[in-house]
Amino acid sequence: MVRNNNNSQDQSLDLYFVHPLEKSINVSVPPQLTGGNYHFWSMKMRRAVAMKNKFKFVDGSIHVPNEEDLNPVALERCNNLVHTWIINSISKSIAQSIVFNENVIDMWNDLKDRCMRRDHIRVAQLQQEISNLKQGSKKITEYFTELRGLWEELDQYRHMPHCAFPIPSTCLAMRNAKGFRSKHRII
Repeated sequence: MVRNNNNSQDQSLDLYFVHPLEKSINVSVPPQLTGGNYHFWSMKMRRAVAMKNKFKFVDGSIHVPNEEDLNPVALERCNNLVHTWIINSISKSIAQSIVFNENVIDMWNDLKDRCMRRDHIRVAQLQQEISNLKQGSKKITEYFTELRGLWEELDQYRHMPHCAFPIPSTCLAMRNAKGFRSKHRII
């Protein structure tokens, strides 16, 4: 489905477009995924792959074109490119165990499943860190930045429900859930 279009803006929006200068080393997310840093790593990886207009290959939301429009070579090339970007951004021990996943979505889900198993332990650790955090001699901005970082990491483990309303801010349930989360943080 690679389009022969002279407009480079249109080409860059095409999910299957790979710029001639694009290489497998163009995306690397430090620090590498080691398991315990999954949430931090996955957010950075998501953004890096999205910048290249390829995250739909990772999350499975890519629209599979009609069979007559499908260019299997372009699909395979994009899959392999994103696969390599992810492999280059994870530790060797983890890479060795997932390199045989053919589809990037399977690899991404495998990483997520593997790393998320530690959720309950990490949630307990985060709650304890939040409870034990004291301002002490830190400036208020330093203290709040550290506290906010812990809250944001904790939020990654306890997702806010999604609202189907066209304008989510009008959803009473969402406003109540956000209010509850805010009150919980104050407590």
